[in-house]
Amino acid sequence: MAETTLASIAGSGTFPAQREAFTGAIYDAIQTALTAQNANNASLRTDINGSVQYASVPLTLTQLQHLHSAPVALVAAPGAGKMLELISATIEYVYGSAAFTIGAAGNMTISYKSDGSGSAASGTLACTGFFDQTSTTVATVEGVAVAAVAATAAVNQALALIAATADMTVGTGATGVVKLAYRVHSGL
Repeated sequence: MAETTLASIAGSGTFPAQREAFTGAIYDAIQTALTAQNANNASLRTDINGSVQYASVPLTLTQLQHLHSAPVALVAAPGAGKMLELISATIEYVYGSAAFTIGAAGNMTISYKSDGSGSAASGTLACTGFFDQTSTTVATVEGVAVAAVAATAAVNQALALIAATADMTVGTGATGVVKLAYRVHSGL
């Protein structure tokens, strides 16, 4: 939604010929409506609670190899009284010289807490069929509804990418990137 600042019709000559035809009451009513709308716009800017933000996080070979033991922080904790809401993420795996051996890595997800131990913020993506490919591969995950959790589990918590059960092995030369769309909700 775009915000538009409404122009005042006072003295600036915006409507010079028509201004003369306005009665004082009509002119005052229009001016009051413009002032109220601009104040509302300013309030929305301050309290927007959820304007969409974007982040792009590169992934190194070492980070990919250790997605379980060392989850990758994607978005830092937003501060006291604020909570991140993941809208979606696009993940690109750039094939190197040898595909990963998935082993017991299972699924990956974007979760709350910098160590990835919090509630899932996204749907899951199987490591098999993604990181074991011999060509560059992309996928998207959507944000999910966060079930009722203690506020401390989600408020002022980072978002991190984690492989569920183990690190992948082998794999050489690969890199990646995660591009996220998210909102920051405040006043919690």
